[in-house]
Amino acid sequence: DLLLDAWTDAFGPDADVQLVVKDFGTGTHYRGQTAGDRLRALAERDDVAPVIYLDEDMSPDELSSLYRACDVFVTPYRGEGFCMPALEAMACGLPVIHTATGPTSEFVPADGGWAVEAERAPMRAGGGLPELAGDGYVHEVRPEALVDTLRSVAAAPDERRLRAASALARAQDYDWDRVGEIAAASLETLAAEELPLAREIGVAQLERREELVVYAPDWDDENSWGPTLERWSAAFGSDDPVTLALHFTGDDVDGLGGRILTRLQAAGLDENDLPDLALPEPGSVSLASLVAAADAVLVEPAPAGRPELSRRARRLIVAGPEDLLDYAAEIRSRVAVTS
Repeated sequence: DLLLDAWTDAFGPDADVQLVVKDFGTGTHYRGQTAGDRLRALAERDDVAPVIYLDEDMSPDELSSLYRACDVFVTPYRGEGFCMPALEAMACGLPVIHTATGPTSEFVPADGGWAVEAERAPMRAGGGLPELAGDGYVHEVRPEALVDTLRSVAAAPDERRLRAASALARAQDYDWDRVGEIAAASLETLAAEELPLAREIGVAQLERREELVVYAPDWDDENSWGPTLERWSAAFGSDDPVTLALHFTGDDVDGLGGRILTRLQAAGLDENDLPDLALPEPGSVSLASLVAAADAVLVEPAPAGRPELSRRARRLIVAGPEDLLDYAAEIRSRVAVTS
């Protein structure tokens, strides 16, 4: 739907472009889960640039010929485990327009395609998934960004050729041996990190607002956590639907709470206007269980390697002033839309 909406917005009937959509699985267990009806209707319209819809099965040779007949591969997915068609297209000499937040960024080089900015969005109902442990979400490209990208790519044949060459070179280097090396390195890293198994981690239960963010700095380094909490408290107020959970492993939780309050008051922040802060009693919840419950993890602008924070975080929020203001605006916008 995102691509079709962007296509109709980007190109009128006089544009010298056409969109070829190759569907798959329409005769298997994926039957009825595609946009086939809308694509057929769009292919019959004469007020947009041409759309060709193909839903028949193709042999590998036929599919590679289809790739090579095109100039660019477009895949603004909401969620993907890998996106093999993107790599197939690159191997056939096509640059790739793809979602910036997703697995394709692992193998599509910056000069081998165009990564389109995406934003987190709630998972739509009716996706056929089993019950989830928490609220599901996807990453959707911004429609206006996709429209701009389609138009600029269509108008730049020389740039397409340059990026196609880079995409092909990367695909040729991404054989089974290379993929095996990457997988082995990832497994070695996971083993060295010695994180507890995700299935053995209970989700922390604590009083919280709609959005939960975890912050677990080195509490002995006030020069680090002090400015971060000041920036957080400047970005968020007492009415915002966000709880910042502060993970502390020391003995004097009351002393830490006092140090935090003193620091914020010295920065000119009124205690009554502070955002919601939670400081669980040490030992009552583990860091792993807090991260499992959190919507995001707050990290310093130049964080040290801490896999216990970053590996399982749904999202990392950098504690820079602009980043926090953007995050606050996003949350308020999301709440406004919901209400």
